[in-house]
Amino acid sequence: MRRHALVVVLSVFVLGGSLFAQVRDEQILRRAERGKVGVNPEEIVSFKSDMPFSKALASLSEMSKKFTGKIIVDPNPPAEDKPIGVNIESTPWRDALELILRTNGMWYSE
Repeated sequence: MRRHALVVVLSVFVLGGSLFAQVRDEQILRRAERGKVGVNPEEIVSFKSDMPFSKALASLSEMSKKFTGKIIVDPNPPAEDKPIGVNIESTPWRDALELILRTNGMWYSE
C-alpha cells in the first residue's frame, strides 16, 4: 500500500513538471510570435496562489498600461474575491495574465 502511494506521488511530480515545461515552452513560442525574443526584467512578476484575483488583475493592469498603453478591465467582476489559484514565479506579466485566466476558466479580448 505504501509503495503504491509512493508511486502515485512520484508520478504526480513527474507529470506536473512536464506539464509546467510544456506550458513554459508554449509561452515562449507565443512571445516569439508577438516579436519578443528577450524579456525585459521590469516585465517579470511573481504571485502566490492565494493572492486575491482582483489584486493580481490590478497589478497586471498597471503593467499592461506601462508596457502597452492598455488597461485591463474585468466586465464581470466576481461577487467574492477568490484567489488566483496558481503560483506565478518570475514570469513575464502577459504570460502570467494568460496563465491566471486559463486556470480560472477565463480569457480576454483586446
